[in-house]
Amino acid sequence: MVSTGWCDGGILMTIKLGFQQQFQQVRQLCGAGQYHAAVEITRRLIRTKPSDPRVMHLHGIALRGAGIFDESRKTLEKLTRLHPDNAHACNDLSLTYQRLGRWDDALRAVSRAAELEPDNAMIAGVHAECLFSMGEYDACGELLDSCFERGLESQSLGMICGRHALRTGKVDEAINRLERLLERDTLLPAHRATLTFMLAHLLDRADDIDRAFETYVKANTLRDEPFDPAHHRQRVDAMISAWSSSAMESMPRGRLDGSRCVFIVGMPRSATSLVEQILASHPKVAGGGELRALQDIAHSLDPLNERVPIITDTSTLSQFTFDKAAREYLSAIQKVSSSAARVTDKTPANFFHLGLVSRMFAKGKEPRVIHCIRNPVDTCWSCYTQSFSGAVPFAFDLSHLGEFCRDYVRVMEHWKSTLSIPMTDVVYEDLLDDPEAGIRRIIDFAGLDWDDACMKFHENPRVVLTASQDQVRQKLFRSSRERWKRYSTHLGPLIAALGDAAQM
Repeated sequence: MVSTGWCDGGILMTIKLGFQQQFQQVRQLCGAGQYHAAVEITRRLIRTKPSDPRVMHLHGIALRGAGIFDESRKTLEKLTRLHPDNAHACNDLSLTYQRLGRWDDALRAVSRAAELEPDNAMIAGVHAECLFSMGEYDACGELLDSCFERGLESQSLGMICGRHALRTGKVDEAINRLERLLERDTLLPAHRATLTFMLAHLLDRADDIDRAFETYVKANTLRDEPFDPAHHRQRVDAMISAWSSSAMESMPRGRLDGSRCVFIVGMPRSATSLVEQILASHPKVAGGGELRALQDIAHSLDPLNERVPIITDTSTLSQFTFDKAAREYLSAIQKVSSSAARVTDKTPANFFHLGLVSRMFAKGKEPRVIHCIRNPVDTCWSCYTQSFSGAVPFAFDLSHLGEFCRDYVRVMEHWKSTLSIPMTDVVYEDLLDDPEAGIRRIIDFAGLDWDDACMKFHENPRVVLTASQDQVRQKLFRSSRERWKRYSTHLGPLIAALGDAAQM
């Protein structure tokens, strides 16, 4: 019998534990979002109990959480074949199909789950989200009405109710429904936070600005995470010093070809998802979304191993280090696509690691970098209004956002003055003013021939798993420009923290 413990590097170690303890540990790891660690355990469990439906189900969930979607699909498909009346397995299979963009299969699976358990609010929420994501807005609305009439309430139903209302303009009833849902004492703290953000969005749409701002503040207070701007500034100073022009001149570099890679970087909410959607609409481009690979590599090279990794010590970096990093990264994009001419990675915080990117690959075969720029006040305000789930501890306080943005500006100015890799700026407001010229310039920079599909990016059915998932399925809209001015009387702390960066 084996079970798990942890070493300092987060690598799974084996000690003696029974099956039930391992099973519970996997549930705890999944609950904490540590899916890769969970997969390590479920792989062993599945070898010892290959037909146990509990193990198969948990293995499928852990695989999906770890981003290993196709294996998750195969596992859950096998489970639902063996146990076709397992509603929760059908529901989780639907979630995996959604991550793969197989919407018809997703709808079929969750419809089966809903038939088996028609009064299950969690399943109803997945069903509603599937219909919404497929553009079946009337059917989604009818399902939501039916659920609320029958007294079914859940965080997922509340969220889709809000998104549906924002899409259709029917916000008053949605506000009432979310307010009623938020009165429940049984909501988990994370669910309460996401629903409070959604309520604030609805109040914003209803032009109840003061109340919307108060609700955004409450939502961010619920999600508050530790962030020390002074400490972060010191780390950025150390990084800029470590990756100076003179330091990089003496650095070795990797020998592999990274020319398939396109990094899309910038502040969160600076149109990185939009730029990726435009590129991914090209038949020769595969959109990787927010890949973990470069962040994981940076974490391994960050001596402090903090939540937001920043490499501040380059003294131990060698050709072996860069080649190893390049192999790991290329392996990650190979899983996205083995045939696409370009594979995008739109993790915004990769802007911290452009020095590393410039040395990971052979000279003349470096990746392309697209730097997304948006009005800093609009960008920071948009961050403040989002219920982020990733490593964005700076996003829940207006002053912290302003100070982080100033550091981001410093980092990008440093890279532009020191790096020679292919890099271009895409300004969001310029895209709004002349979409075709901007989109053509993006495609040309990527080294691709023009394809008319790129102008119809909003029709692309690919899965977008970020806060911008609804926006990228719509045409460009100017209403997002200078939205911060609606809240100008409340944003003194943000503008003061931004300082000169507010004029970027």
